[in-house]
Amino acid sequence: MKRFLIVIASLCLLILPIIAQDDVLLISEIQGAPDDADYPDSPYEGAIVTVEGIVVGDFQDGLDGRNGDINGFFLQEETSDMDDNPQTSEGVYVFERRGTILNVSNGDIVRVTGEIDEIRGQTRLEAFEVRLISANNPLPEPRQITFPLTNRDELEFAENMLVTVVGANEPFTVNDTYDLGRYGTIQLASDGRIYQYTQLNRPNGREAFEAYRQDIGLRMILVDDGLTNENALPLPNFNDAPFSAENTVRSGYQIESVTGILDFRSDEWRIQPTAPIEIMTTENPRPTESPNLGGTSRIAGVNLLNYFNGDGQGDNFPTPRGADTYDEFLRQRAKTLEALVQLDADIIGLIELENDYRDSDLSAAQDLVNGMNDFGDATRCGANWVYVDVSQPPIALNTLGTDAVAVGFMYCASTVMIAPDTVPAILRDEMLDDLGLDDIAPVFNGVNTSRIPLAVTFQEIATGEALTVVVNHLKAKGGSGDDGNRDIGDGVASWNQRRRDAVTALDAWLATNPTGTNDPDILLIGDFNAYAMEDPIQDLIALGYANLSDSEAHSFGFPLALGQSPETQGWGTLDYAFANESLASQVTGAIEWHINSDEPIYIDYNLEYKPEEVIETLYLPDAYRASDHDPIVVGLSLSSE
Repeated sequence: MKRFLIVIASLCLLILPIIAQDDVLLISEIQGAPDDADYPDSPYEGAIVTVEGIVVGDFQDGLDGRNGDINGFFLQEETSDMDDNPQTSEGVYVFERRGTILNVSNGDIVRVTGEIDEIRGQTRLEAFEVRLISANNPLPEPRQITFPLTNRDELEFAENMLVTVVGANEPFTVNDTYDLGRYGTIQLASDGRIYQYTQLNRPNGREAFEAYRQDIGLRMILVDDGLTNENALPLPNFNDAPFSAENTVRSGYQIESVTGILDFRSDEWRIQPTAPIEIMTTENPRPTESPNLGGTSRIAGVNLLNYFNGDGQGDNFPTPRGADTYDEFLRQRAKTLEALVQLDADIIGLIELENDYRDSDLSAAQDLVNGMNDFGDATRCGANWVYVDVSQPPIALNTLGTDAVAVGFMYCASTVMIAPDTVPAILRDEMLDDLGLDDIAPVFNGVNTSRIPLAVTFQEIATGEALTVVVNHLKAKGGSGDDGNRDIGDGVASWNQRRRDAVTALDAWLATNPTGTNDPDILLIGDFNAYAMEDPIQDLIALGYANLSDSEAHSFGFPLALGQSPETQGWGTLDYAFANESLASQVTGAIEWHINSDEPIYIDYNLEYKPEEVIETLYLPDAYRASDHDPIVVGLSLSSE
């Protein structure tokens, strides 16, 4: 068994070049156990020590390493010298200044002298000397870590060691890929996709939400790429090929296990892989066809992720939102149109459309119609797409409210029409007094309000059957308000009351029959910015509107707890379709069409944060990641009976 030697730092610096480092310290002693007073920090922090072990993870930057590697290697105690305490780690990270001391390889047994340091919770040995003892030694068996954990602190027991992570009950689910491009990380979750707390639970205070968040933390682990630089090359490999727009990593895909180094870096536990990662793509495969929902009409609600077309003639970029350049816009346009074509709907409610109806033929809405008509026979509609122009009577407004984005409708004029003797209608705060709701303003006008809803009664040309469709975009969760609009830490975030007020006003307005129709059927679609168990959604259900999405649907992913560790991606429904009682029995199907939210943001239309060498491999003019929200699609078989 090895003996240890601690050399006084100042003396060591003088005699290090000539000293024969024959006595070494066990790595497990450097790491310490939970009963040590300094734990989880090393009891030898600041000391000069010598250790010996086997290289289990080579991430040197320089020589044979890649520029951007994490500037060192991971050293693990040889199996014969491991202690019998499962709560002490047998690994240490060796920082050795970009490979300038000795270029090591996995399987090398080396002796290292250096100073022990704790950097943001990571125990590391800053090397002064690295001496090769032998090469090509068999690696120790990886320590298995099973998720979900019983306590996240137990990861300390395997810090810097070679491990294999597995799920106890089923394969890991790819839960988040938001940082795949910029930072080379994906997030895995055991026991399936992680949902927003209020997607599945009624809000029940800060403590309940925090308990849920902590429980979720036991299920997740990051998988990194072994690099420290942003937007790094080469891209991570999955299934023996670099990540690309074709070799995607969708949330919902599964991974049996990952083998690599358990590393604590940037305030979070992660695996630095040392073996290839195999992804199972049979779960949650990419949709390749338009959803088959039956019925005689198909209605869709589509969040466009800020579709702004500049001045409509290729100039005036960047715009307030959306594409920064005309080239980016063309990439966005191609993806958006491909998604809309594949939907093959009769009526499409548009959300996050540039609020430039005043520009008429140069407006964003007209641009989309032009693009759809250019596809000709690619849809059932052919070149017969039109949009509802609110700049024309009876609405006759240049913009819908003061927000940069607005809602809108485009529809297939060969299959549906605006019903005779009806008119498009909008709801503004000026109308709340007549509805007996003047005390809740502002709701739709001004800063931090919901966007103005648009209602249109459409008629099927073939059958003469009609329904009223209302497209909505309620106030988002960001920012901060007062009273019922404050984020109280229960998972709902901000502006809950503002969204509830919009629902109250919407229901009261529709009761006045604003379009003038004689048909009672109503379909509400759009981005309601509330998860399924939150008040606005439950209010709509109480008012008699059926939620056409099930409780475990999702259309959007967003971190469950921003600024807290572990930061976990949570999934839920923000985009809905609600049918009133008379319409509900005529619904033949509804689906959140997962072409967007599950796809990595790295394959969207944007050009920033992408190395020039791979910009083209990261982009295809297809429907995937045309937006950050998934469309909601509804099939209807309308009948007067």
